[in-house]
Amino acid sequence: MPSSEGIGKIQQVLDTSHEFWVQGGVFRDLRRNSNLFTENPIYLPAPNSAMDMFNWFIQCLKIRKFNRILFSSLTPLENYERFPFKKKKQRTGLWYTHKDGDFSRSERDSLQSASVIFTHSTFEWKKINEITSTKKVEMLAAIDSNRFPRRAKRGNCIAWVGTSVERKRPKLFLDFVENSSRQKFKLFGHHWLSSPYSKRIQSTANLEIVELDGPMDSEKFDGCDIYLMTSRIEGGPMPLLEAIAAGIVPICTNTGFVKSIFELINLPEQLFIEPNIESISRAVDWVRSEEFKITDSQRERILSLDFQRLATIIDKNI
Repeated sequence: MPSSEGIGKIQQVLDTSHEFWVQGGVFRDLRRNSNLFTENPIYLPAPNSAMDMFNWFIQCLKIRKFNRILFSSLTPLENYERFPFKKKKQRTGLWYTHKDGDFSRSERDSLQSASVIFTHSTFEWKKINEITSTKKVEMLAAIDSNRFPRRAKRGNCIAWVGTSVERKRPKLFLDFVENSSRQKFKLFGHHWLSSPYSKRIQSTANLEIVELDGPMDSEKFDGCDIYLMTSRIEGGPMPLLEAIAAGIVPICTNTGFVKSIFELINLPEQLFIEPNIESISRAVDWVRSEEFKITDSQRERILSLDFQRLATIIDKNI
């Protein structure tokens, strides 16, 4: 159980699936860069079985000790709101990234019951604003500048970062790779060789697979000059910030907070793409023909989006 001196701090609550993926890393960076948060997060499982129900109840008892709580996604907040003993004085913040498809009734109830919802982008803000009057704070995610002390060593590889989930359009990416035999590519992610795309990836000569064993940094981007993002929907994407911090030129579909980041550092519209091979090819050709590069000032602006800034925003609103 939490000590009495930690009760005034913000308790982070993560979905169990986030522990070893992006959101778990983001919350870890928040804790490391601020004393506003408790030392350890609470992982709240969905109560889908008798054992899960027991673990969920125990974790809810721990959560109940705190007055300020930050949930990492929709599902944990939904589970938490089913708990009948929430204290009136508790402030619950929801770190909302994205939702693929329409909201269910229970999801709407969860959004409406939160004290505050933190959103990444204007697009997502507008979507949830249609269904709830809950206080919303639009923010840009943060980056750990210590991981990007230098530009990546420039090469001619195109980087793609992510998992094989369909919302990221991995098929489109692989179609482009196979259609661009003179280009070199690096695919960063987890478990691609056990994905449905395994055979296709292994038979592609101009594609290198990089299994991630930690967060992205300048060194991992060495040899790349372009970051390609083909997603249909994103909660960020965090690799966009990381690529720019490493001095890599981003080429992206307009989703998540991509437009906000492009406007923040004044990137040209030629770097936006439609989800097809022709549009991607035009953008890549433009970057290469114009020898377009990320400037020092653009890189520094992204690096200024640090976790201390983000922690201050959260502290002021929970």
